[in-house]
Amino acid sequence: MGTISGDLQDANREVARGLDRTYISRVERGIRNPTVAVLYKIADGLSVSASQLLMPVVAE
Repeated sequence: MGTISGDLQDANREVARGLDRTYISRVERGIRNPTVAVLYKIADGLSVSASQLLMPVVAE
């Protein structure tokens, strides 16, 4: 899986409407915490549930 911003740019540009690229980058790097509304917007753009974004990542 790519980064959120990479996935948004490639497949879901519509979700980026209203969300600054640098904001998304900061969320990815753990510098910013998204609001619940932003979490749902990102999840919708990625076609996943918000709960899936909150699941721990398991290394393969």
